[in-house]
Amino acid sequence: MDLNKFQKKTTKTKSSVQSLKIGRLYIIFTIFLFFGSILSYRLVNLCFDDRYNWKKIANSQHQTEISIQGIRRQISDRNGKVLAISNEVFDLGCHPESIQDKNGFYNQLSDLYSNHGRTIPSDAYDKINSSKKYVNLDKSLNEDLAKEIKVKLASLVEISPEYKRVYPHSNLALDIIGRVGTDGDGISGFELSFNDRLKGSKTTLSSGRDAKGRLITKSDNSTIIAMINPPSSSMELDNIEESKNGESINLSLDLRIQEIIEEEFQKGLIESRASNVFGIIVDAHTGEVLSMSNKSNTDVTDPIALLKNKVIQDNFEPGSTLKPIIAAIALQYGVISPSEKIDCENGKWRVKSAIINDVHPIGIANIRDILVRSSNICMSKIGLRIGKNRLGQSLSDLGFGGKSGLELPGEAVGIFRNFKN
Repeated sequence: MDLNKFQKKTTKTKSSVQSLKIGRLYIIFTIFLFFGSILSYRLVNLCFDDRYNWKKIANSQHQTEISIQGIRRQISDRNGKVLAISNEVFDLGCHPESIQDKNGFYNQLSDLYSNHGRTIPSDAYDKINSSKKYVNLDKSLNEDLAKEIKVKLASLVEISPEYKRVYPHSNLALDIIGRVGTDGDGISGFELSFNDRLKGSKTTLSSGRDAKGRLITKSDNSTIIAMINPPSSSMELDNIEESKNGESINLSLDLRIQEIIEEEFQKGLIESRASNVFGIIVDAHTGEVLSMSNKSNTDVTDPIALLKNKVIQDNFEPGSTLKPIIAAIALQYGVISPSEKIDCENGKWRVKSAIINDVHPIGIANIRDILVRSSNICMSKIGLRIGKNRLGQSLSDLGFGGKSGLELPGEAVGIFRNFKN
């Protein structure tokens, strides 16, 4: 073989290999440069262009706001007797997934209940052994039991206070006082009418939280996070503001009279076998309602029926109770005098095609006797003297056909036919 040719061929081969390596390096460099440029652009985009969005997302994960509702204040009668009040109780909850020895935890918790003369809720064991992230074990812990559980099982439980609405006199004046719902807002009676005044306003608190959503504490702050709902551990919050509590309400209701009326109405309901018995006692000098009661044969377990106030929510004909009103209007217009005597027709009187009867027939009588004997005939004669225009306008001016102005929800408007027709 020609040595020169071999050397030339070898040199050419080496040159080709070297060129190939350089080409590969350029390709690799180009690829790195391409992806590096994309990565650099994305980093710049994240750090500058999208920084506000990412900061917002981070803040939403690291910061939280909790609303604390002011304490719902009490309702009292005219003599200061408490009709409704909010008592402090404590919620007990836990995170089952963070409890290693669930049986031991349950047994220890059960012993603490027993030490305070209470029985652990029947569903507590199932809840502790569930796969849920958080479970509520009890919503009615007293302060002593809550404190001991907090000391003995601090790392495993979450305790927070709640305010439970309590009615010291049970169902007495239930339809007037009303009740609150599960959200703490009034759903009937004065609890609903004065809901905004009773419950107060909310205070919003800001705090940091860790990766597990637990609120971050500062040891130099004296406000305990256990005051807050939803439940949290015994941590503390920064920058807490005092929540605005509600306003106490005093009613014109007299509890002593209310007790008597409800007892007598219940007796009357049974003795008369009536469907409903209801009535109201008003101070004639001031117009203040001293008592209002409803008794019904409706199933007493029906919560809606118990809350219904028939005195103001039902319409009913006034009947003979309207006669003194008609007499007062007649005296005002001077169509009759207190001493004038009218023929009451001995219990039967024909007016065109209609016949008016009296249950207790009388003959000649003055206005006092007419009212005492409740004469339909003589009241009809007096009504005709007044005339439909004056009578209708006077009844309207006295409030018939309109609302009474009582601060109770659901009041019905009376049916009052237009006297012009």
